[in-house]
Amino acid sequence: MSGASTYPMKGNGPGLIDVLLAAQAGRPLMILGMMSGTSVDGIDAALCRIAPRKDAPDRLHAETVFLVDEPIPDVLRQRIFEVFHNGPGSLEIATGLGLAVGRAYATAAAEALKYSEQQGSWEDRPSAVAVHGQTLWHSPPPGPWPGTFQCIDPSVIADMTGLTVVGDFRRADMAAGGQGAPLVPFYDWNQYSHPEETRAILNIGGIANITVLPAGRGLEAVTGFDTGPGNVLMDLLAQRFMGKPCDHNGAAAHQGQIIPQLLNSWMQMDYFHRQPPKSTGREVMGMAQLEQCVALINRHPVSDFLATAAEWTAQTIAWALRDYVPQAPQVRQILVAGGGALNAPLLQRIERCCGEAGLPQIQVQPVGGHLEVKAREAAAFAMIGYATLAGRPGNVPAATGADRSMILGTISPPGYRFPSR
Repeated sequence: MSGASTYPMKGNGPGLIDVLLAAQAGRPLMILGMMSGTSVDGIDAALCRIAPRKDAPDRLHAETVFLVDEPIPDVLRQRIFEVFHNGPGSLEIATGLGLAVGRAYATAAAEALKYSEQQGSWEDRPSAVAVHGQTLWHSPPPGPWPGTFQCIDPSVIADMTGLTVVGDFRRADMAAGGQGAPLVPFYDWNQYSHPEETRAILNIGGIANITVLPAGRGLEAVTGFDTGPGNVLMDLLAQRFMGKPCDHNGAAAHQGQIIPQLLNSWMQMDYFHRQPPKSTGREVMGMAQLEQCVALINRHPVSDFLATAAEWTAQTIAWALRDYVPQAPQVRQILVAGGGALNAPLLQRIERCCGEAGLPQIQVQPVGGHLEVKAREAAAFAMIGYATLAGRPGNVPAATGADRSMILGTISPPGYRFPSR
């Protein structure tokens, strides 16, 4: 993970001032949006053409043209999980991860840059990179020490790609009193809102979050929050007991039986009884529940724990809609993105749980094709990155709890490689 790399670009990318002027003039730009989720299984890099909509210049549109799903190297992944365990030496490990994560992101960026170069047109080359980074800790308000830590060094990516990098999106929202999450509702409103349909967009990564877009309403009416667990506990169980990164397609969970005492205890967590805006992370929704399963492993097969974890995810999503979304009776479809969208038995569970929660009209299905399902969050940060460069706010105060709209992120200028003299 050390040393510089050479990427397939002809010379440097556009300068910082050029990129800022282009975005602020409303010109279309190719932005490479990048993120890695709480599952730490890979880096998604979505090459997106972002531009103001012709029919509504105050809104943006993203067209994803290419997606890279780069696995996170095992050594780096193990190092990240050492920080999650929060043991001795975590500060030293976390400090050194910025460079390593930045280089891993630059490796994923290389594939997208190679693709854009092969298209042969300068319009297809990215002008900037927008990176979310790897969340190591997220402790939103309320609390005595609220904060968030997305680990990445954007200067590394700027140096290794020769492109302007926008990153560190959450802190500005937290400075305005917000949770710093979820940020994807900004993308959902721009991309999916409809004049006549109330729509719900659900992302199931490590943590599950939902955006509700009331029909014909503006950004101020958008509801968005973390519902609770997504894949995080299911993935931890598969890694601990099956030696696999995940329960592929929910096959083992589909064969298991729910353990009522575990599920009931998890459903009583304070988080599920708090009004939005709210957000959470694996600090709350993962390790403690895994240890409970470890203590009971001699009493149940692994498939039962996986079934219980899947039911926990499904029930908390349904509860969240029932209890905290006033427009839920108008929602006819939940469109699902993220890794969980590829888990058909999990989607069936969510639909059943919605029916049991008094919302039988809701159908649950993937948001679109494979590219759209996988690219949503990376594309969202590409759009937020464009907004930052254009001087536009990128948060949704109704979703995060911030007291005002904020321009998000910090900007790292491109790393020019000057010719030697």
